[in-house]
Amino acid sequence: MTALAFAGVASGACRLPSGMIWSHVAGAGLLGGIGFTMSIFITNLAFAGNAEMESASKLTVLISPLIAGIAGYTWLRLVSGRGVPVPSGDRT
Repeated sequence: MTALAFAGVASGACRLPSGMIWSHVAGAGLLGGIGFTMSIFITNLAFAGNAEMESASKLTVLISPLIAGIAGYTWLRLVSGRGVPVPSGDRT
């Protein structure tokens, strides 16, 4: 996600919103690792009949989003406040 955002900005197709810096984009990219719904389904198909591999794969699929969530949260907490403050006026 971060690389695609960088490519979009570098090509001139878009720009970062005011108040956002690249560290924020990187944190959002880390949080993108949380999704795992299809991984459990694919694990069931790929390792059918091999209970040990299926269990190990499911455990990995469940631990990975936890690590991604903690990494993303920690990163965003560390970089919060480094961007340009967004005015808190009426946004109608």
